[in-house]
Amino acid sequence: MRPVIRHLHSPSTHLLSVREPLAHQSLPPPPSSTSALSRPSGQSSIIVGNKGCTSGGTQDGRTVSIHSGPPGVLVASYAHFCSSNRCNRARSTSVLLNSLPRPAAPAPGDVQCPICVQPFGPCPENAENVTCPKGTTHCYSGYIRLYGGGFYSKINIQGCMTEASSSLLNHTRKIGIFSVAENSDEPLDPIFQDRAVPTPLLGWVVGLGLFLLSPLHGGVCPM
Repeated sequence: MRPVIRHLHSPSTHLLSVREPLAHQSLPPPPSSTSALSRPSGQSSIIVGNKGCTSGGTQDGRTVSIHSGPPGVLVASYAHFCSSNRCNRARSTSVLLNSLPRPAAPAPGDVQCPICVQPFGPCPENAENVTCPKGTTHCYSGYIRLYGGGFYSKINIQGCMTEASSSLLNHTRKIGIFSVAENSDEPLDPIFQDRAVPTPLLGWVVGLGLFLLSPLHGGVCPM
């Protein structure tokens, strides 16, 4: 993935990773931004990337947020904002993936669930079933809608969840340039790259915490 990096002030970068090829509908990207798709190694992984500029007033820094973590379905985001020319020139997905925690593989639990991350439509009725990690108690089935950076996608997800979890996003509605909604069809408000936001995000990941177990052992590898 080699998006064109423009020589502009106050750059920021945004990535989206899911565990299947991402179906997307091309929308006009915000000014001074570049979007791209890439496929990391593995059968069910993808990164959606966006680079561009925001208006001034946002403090430089990097932030990692885990919205829903292992041992169940993983949703995490990594933020990087910088104010010098071309400082968002990262060319590898490792800037996102290497920021995520990599706990040891947990022991198998007692629950079995189908696993699926499907952007092309509903998860299949015969989705692969796996034994969930110890610490999970029930199955999750839902979807996340994403809009921003020239992309629109509805991603259907199935996987394992812990007892305390019922939502992957914990009611988060905005992640960097992306508007997001979980299990809701209400309109998504566009967020344009040239509008300053409190914590502009370099990326967010939708994956399966089950990558800690076979057949997804080892997780998503960077490009």
